[in-house]
Order: sequence, then structure tokens, then C-alpha cells
Amino acid sequence: MNHPLFRVLSFLIILLGLLPAAIRADGEPASAASKPGTILFLGDSISVGVGAGEPGKRYSTLVTNFLNQGEKKIEEVNVAISGSTLVDQLWPAPKSSGYPYVLEKALALKPDIFVIQHGTNDNAVGASIGEFLWSYRQTVRAVKEKLPQTKIVCMTICPSWGITNATEEWLNQVNIGIQEIAALENTLLAHTHFRLQNRRDLFPDGIHPNDEGHRIMAESVIDALQEDNVKSKDTFDFICQGTGQYRICGTVFDIKTRDSAPTDGWVCFRNMQKGGFTYLSDYPIEITTPFLWYDKDVVINTIPKDLANGNLQGRRDPYRGCGNFSLPPTGGREVIVEIGW
Repeated sequence: MNHPLFRVLSFLIILLGLLPAAIRADGEPASAASKPGTILFLGDSISVGVGAGEPGKRYSTLVTNFLNQGEKKIEEVNVAISGSTLVDQLWPAPKSSGYPYVLEKALALKPDIFVIQHGTNDNAVGASIGEFLWSYRQTVRAVKEKLPQTKIVCMTICPSWGITNATEEWLNQVNIGIQEIAALENTLLAHTHFRLQNRRDLFPDGIHPNDEGHRIMAESVIDALQEDNVKSKDTFDFICQGTGQYRICGTVFDIKTRDSAPTDGWVCFRNMQKGGFTYLSDYPIEITTPFLWYDKDVVINTIPKDLANGNLQGRRDPYRGCGNFSLPPTGGREVIVEIGW
């Protein structure tokens, strides 16, 4: 997925898909020269650019500049509002939230790419997990309904520290929820939180990323656009921090503690599907896949092969047809798991 030729071809495909979508006011297709495509950012003060040394260094503008690469192919449309939440509530002002008020304006602009960056303030004001994820999914569904040709990029939420009510537990669960929404609604997914890796040095005030933080955020969005890998319930990503049991797209991930593991370690699964996946983990993991995924016994192979070493096990539940896998930590390596039957 990261081969240079693949990234160049993906980039060209994205642009070729965007430019013909431009429409003139009279309803006729506009030429690429007369009207560039648009990329819209719906978000809070982070999308406004707070924390960046200058407007040109905010992550949204960095993404737009990368897509243009010296030629005006796409315009940035930034409708972010400092202090805003995605959940509808009165702070910082009535009717200032992303959903549904700012969303109405954003939909009217008919962008070719729609990027959603929200959640830091929802965490701070005490929004519940259910309320936030409901608002997030309603936002995605509204874009899909009104703008079916628009590419949607769901961003996981930046870490934050020292603001009212903000907790890492809420953030971890909600980011898993965003990953599931991307799968259920078939959107692109930017793993912003994972890329930032809880680096406090990138957040001088505990909330807003500095120039380097904005650069990393931009990279997460650019990667999502270049890969152009639409998620689904049958091929999804799962990334979380720390141990515990998590559920996403019918799959249960039970992440175990171990003496030598960090308390704030990471688990990262890419393209989780019945035929296999890629993962790295600081912890041993027990996985139960969705029911009826397998009708035969499963056989597991890994690349590199030395990971197995008696620690990796898999079987099919004969009654429910699900897979039960035991996976060891990877020691910082990315491991390919191939499942046959």
C-alpha cells in the first residue's frame, strides 16, 4: 500500500475523480481550468489553525497545498469554529455546533472532499459517548445523502490534557466508535490520534497542536486520501490505546496485560477481514470474529513466520462459525496474518 508508484497513481486517481465534479452556477460542467475542486474542513479551533505558527502551517492548508503540488487543482474551504462541538449544545454560543447548524452551511457548499475533525471540545464539555457518536454518524449520513459523490474523511480525535472533563478513557472509546462509523458508512479514515501517539510535547497548551503536530495531522489525512481505502464492515481498521475489551463491527478484541508492557501501549489492526489482516501490538490479544465468518477450520500463517513460535493459535467455533484467535505481542514489528481454511 505504501509503494511510491502506488501512492503516485492513487494521487492521480483522486485528482481525476475530483476535477470533473466541478459545476458552474448554470448547472453545466465547468472545465478544470475555470473551477478547481474543493476540500472542506468541518471542525473546531484545531481546524481554524490555533497552535500553528501561521495560517499556512495549519493542517488543513498543508493538506490542500499537498493536493495542489504547485498547481491550483483544489481549493480549501474551512468552516471550522473555535470552541465548537459536534454535539448540539449552547456553548460557546447557541446554534454554533457542527451538527446540525454548521453542517447545513457546509452541505450547501457542495465540496468534493469533506473532512470531519471534531471531538476535542465534546470531550471537554462532558458529552456522552453515545451522544457524540450519534452526532458524528448523523453528520456522515447527511453528507452521503446530500452529496453522494463527495469523498468523506473521518478523522480520529487528537489527544488533549488539562481541560475540563477531558479523559483518555472517553477519547479511546470514541475513537473506536469513529473507526466503526467509517466502516459502517463506507468512508475514508485518517488515524490522526494514532499518528500523534499521545505526544504531549506537540501540544504546548494541552489542547492545540504546534506546527509539528499540525504537520502530522496533515499527513494522516493525506495518507487516507492517497490510499483511497474505503472502509467496510467486512474490511475495517481497529486501533486503540491500552488494555481492555473492545468491540467493533461484530469483532471482540480482548487485550491482555503483561508485566513488561507499557500502560499506554498501542494495538493496531489494518484491513481486518476473514482472510487475514496486518497488526502490531504491545500486548497479547484474544479475538473473536463475527459469527458465520468461517464454515471450515482455520489455518493461520504469519509474515514474518518466527512470530508464531507456538504462541499464535486459531480455531473455528463449530457451533457459531466464528474464529477465535490468540495473538502474541509483536515487539514493535508490523505482522501480516494470513488466514486460510
